[in-house]
Amino acid sequence: MTKRRLFARSPIGLLEQSALGGGAPFAFPFSIRSDRRAAVSVAVFSRFAIYANVVSPTTYNALMTEDITVLLRPVGPRELALLEASSWKRWPARLPEQPIFYPVANFEYASEIASKWNVQHSGSGHVTRFEVRTIFMRRYELHQVGASHHVEWWIPAEDLDELNENIVGTIEVIASLGNTASL
Repeated sequence: MTKRRLFARSPIGLLEQSALGGGAPFAFPFSIRSDRRAAVSVAVFSRFAIYANVVSPTTYNALMTEDITVLLRPVGPRELALLEASSWKRWPARLPEQPIFYPVANFEYASEIASKWNVQHSGSGHVTRFEVRTIFMRRYELHQVGASHHVEWWIPAEDLDELNENIVGTIEVIASLGNTASL
């Protein structure tokens, strides 16, 4: 077993892995509220991460006080540009013909949409990942809209500002498909 693998199991190892570009700093395999020792590890790691400029105090506070839900969303180049303009913190307003905002529950479905819809219609597609306070997301049911992995939330456009206020951290691009030479 390599030293990196050993460290990756500890909170500080996760910080080291994240700082080196090896993954998200909060990829913990347990619920924050489910294990007291785990919660202590998260607290130690999170405080260290703040001092190391890996996470903001806002993200730290959200992690320590409430659960979060991970959502994914496929986007095309226009929506990606609008996300960048918001400093990766807010989803743009929906157009009048788009009454629902559809984040999805898994990478397989998000990448399928990005490749079959965004790449075909605009030349490139991207899968984004973001975290939202679970207390907000409990309002919305998950809907299976096709195969077993076609699972998504239906959030009315009028709730998008409130969703944006409940995002923890920033929206990140985790995959790009198609013509990404201009990125």
